[in-house]
Amino acid sequence: MRSSPAALSTSVHRSHLTASLLVFDRAAIAARVAKERGIHLLFLESICDDVSVIATNIALKVSSGDPDYKDMTREAAEADFKQRIANYEKVYEPVDEPHLSYCKVINVGRTVEINRIGGYLESRVAYYLMNLHLKPRAIFLSRVRSAP
Repeated sequence: MRSSPAALSTSVHRSHLTASLLVFDRAAIAARVAKERGIHLLFLESICDDVSVIATNIALKVSSGDPDYKDMTREAAEADFKQRIANYEKVYEPVDEPHLSYCKVINVGRTVEINRIGGYLESRVAYYLMNLHLKPRAIFLSRVRSAP
């Protein structure tokens, strides 16, 4: 993602960078953002090593009509997706620098790690990620009345 310093200082308050299969220098990004007024950097990281969740995601991706797999058999698409995961694992660099603000969601919210979260927006993002529920569950509502 390229942007000029002028683009960083506009009235935009939120931005995101997707770093799939991208190795980058987080310290350089943090230093660049630190020079700009009113911009707070928050790294979001999703980690999943739960085999059943990965298998479910692969099945969903392959069967959802994804354009990446439109002309492939199910078996070929699954093999391709597993290869992509293996490629990500080769270059993966976890966010663990103690001076950076980050939020890690591990195994679809089973664990959430936060570091150096401050301010309203960062707190709301962390709160949202800690309360995100992707699995179906029953919710029971009751209305209680007092008897006369």
